[in-house]
Amino acid sequence: MPKIEIYASAIFLVISFLVIVGNILILLAIYLSERLRRKTTPFIASLAVADLCVGLTFFVDSTLKICQKNDGIVFIVTNLFMEIAVFVSVVNIVAIATDRFLSIVIALRYAAVVTRKVIYRELIFVWTIGLLVLPASQHFYVDRSTKNYIVSRSLHLSFYVCFVGTICLLYGYIGITAWHQKRRIQALQIPMSDERDRVVSDSMKVTRVLMTVVGACGVLWLPHSIMSLYILTHPKAPINFTAVYCSLLFGLLNSAVNAVIYSLMNKDFRSTFLRIIKCESVNENNDIQSGRKNQVTASNNRVNVKY
Repeated sequence: MPKIEIYASAIFLVISFLVIVGNILILLAIYLSERLRRKTTPFIASLAVADLCVGLTFFVDSTLKICQKNDGIVFIVTNLFMEIAVFVSVVNIVAIATDRFLSIVIALRYAAVVTRKVIYRELIFVWTIGLLVLPASQHFYVDRSTKNYIVSRSLHLSFYVCFVGTICLLYGYIGITAWHQKRRIQALQIPMSDERDRVVSDSMKVTRVLMTVVGACGVLWLPHSIMSLYILTHPKAPINFTAVYCSLLFGLLNSAVNAVIYSLMNKDFRSTFLRIIKCESVNENNDIQSGRKNQVTASNNRVNVKY
């Protein structure tokens, strides 16, 4: 086994462990904190589950390579599920972008049209698509001929191009629509109530966080797509395995970066993460505040009784 592959497997092992820990942290935060349970939460939870599967499959794959047991049925099955997990993770990103698109295009009817039941159906569809990729992936991994390898790379590149194109169209339309709405409000000098201003502000915060998640996915999978394009256009050129492993490493980092994005851009996620890490009660602040209120109330009652 080449040294470069051993070093790469060791790095993948460490990163995949961070992916597993980060996404378990996200799922725990959603489960424990009621403040994080919003309409978009199922999308975030589904993405975290998909990224957790990516981390687990990469962890097993790297362990098998380090132990030099990468020629058995376990290795093939691990690679199959790795393909599915990565595919479902990216499709979840597209579902999030579509949801944000609908929240802008049909803003007034969004709450009535996009219900929890509709969101759950969308997620079932996303995971079903991922499972349907299994037969195609099995053919590429079992029969590693040059033709199949090229077809596999072509599918990866085509999928990335479709993904980036869809994201650019959706978020380009979101940006243009938001800009036109702002211009109309300024032109008509329409006053906004405090409640409407709060709702719009909260919606924009959620959209900014999710747009960052989507943008990070596009950027981190770009090196892998460039490498696939190079291999397709230079079939006779020797493969630089260092470049291949580095491009795949950036793709794996995409599954680890979401926890960082949530903690940096959302104070509720940040505070919940810190409490979970410190093994503190997630609702400790609420308990303290309620305890203080009870103490103040009891004190006032005693004062009233004296007078």
